[in-house]
Amino acid sequence: MNNQTRTFANQALDAVGHDLEGLFDQLFSPANGAKRRSWAPPVSVWEEEGLFGVDIELPGVSMDDVEVTFDKGQLKIEAKRERPDHEGRSYRHDERVWGEMSRSIKVPDTVDSETIQASYSQGQLQVRLQKRPEVLPRKIEVKVD
Repeated sequence: MNNQTRTFANQALDAVGHDLEGLFDQLFSPANGAKRRSWAPPVSVWEEEGLFGVDIELPGVSMDDVEVTFDKGQLKIEAKRERPDHEGRSYRHDERVWGEMSRSIKVPDTVDSETIQASYSQGQLQVRLQKRPEVLPRKIEVKVD
């Protein structure tokens, strides 16, 4: 490969890289420079014998900015993550999302709403919803005559 071919290859790669960077910015930047207001953290909803669980990742969220409510069969999780104030900082690219989020999860009638518990540790919110005892499987004793 001669120097002229290498130069052309380098220019082509630079152009492709620049085009991809521009496309990336278009795809992931809010329209007209507007700030995104909501975000959707990952949630796991699972079930095991006796209870349902909801685990949600809330990195960078203060406990004071988390609210969990239950009303009319809906578990609602709300949180707010504030962008740190760095005076003089101008972001060129930022994939992190700031602001408020809200997730609602329909809860089955089998849940005992009086036993719902939530805990928050190291950016992880865990909600546990106990099933009502009367809906749990139970072993029936068989009598021998």
